[in-house]
Amino acid sequence: MSDAHNNISGTNSHEPHEPSIGEDQAGLEKDTLWSYIGDLQALQNGTAHSMLLKELIEQGIKPCIGQALPLEDPLARYKDIPLHARFLYTSMDPSVKPCILNNYATIDALSRDKCDIYLSIEQFNNPGETTLDYLENSLVLKTSGVKIGYHNLPGIFFWDHQWQGEFVSFKRLASESEINTILLRVFQEIREDPTIAAVRRAKKFLHL
Repeated sequence: MSDAHNNISGTNSHEPHEPSIGEDQAGLEKDTLWSYIGDLQALQNGTAHSMLLKELIEQGIKPCIGQALPLEDPLARYKDIPLHARFLYTSMDPSVKPCILNNYATIDALSRDKCDIYLSIEQFNNPGETTLDYLENSLVLKTSGVKIGYHNLPGIFFWDHQWQGEFVSFKRLASESEINTILLRVFQEIREDPTIAAVRRAKKFLHL
């Protein structure tokens, strides 16, 4: 899990394309890493992930025992990991934040090296404004062609390096234990096949 985007009822008809280096960099700067890292010095000296983990622990997150994050280039990691994801929820979805905080270590273990999930202090502190801004302005979400309505929230949005995407809604199964069931199935598929197609298979299995 990185500490630092089709419609739930339809298919993605947007023609994916391989983004250029310029497009990829612009998308990263606006959407993924930069808003989570925040501290330029931390980025330069390779401690960005560790600093954010410390802040997340202060929020109540439960990391792996003895967890130590290696020095690494966040941009290089982004290009190495096949899938990326972000939780999308508001203050009207009270089960999502405790699910993340209570099960961080498990989710991290499930997703490691297959899918990075982007967390931010800003989203924990103001989930509604952060999520709604993402739905309106995310370059990754717009490029993927995925349409997520307010009524589809909460959920988790996945994307790959071709900027294909898939949204898994928690709406019908909104308790913490039910969200955990969804995540376990999705990440089981991703561990075997870290692609958007795997996310879609999990959705089909779960009848979402």
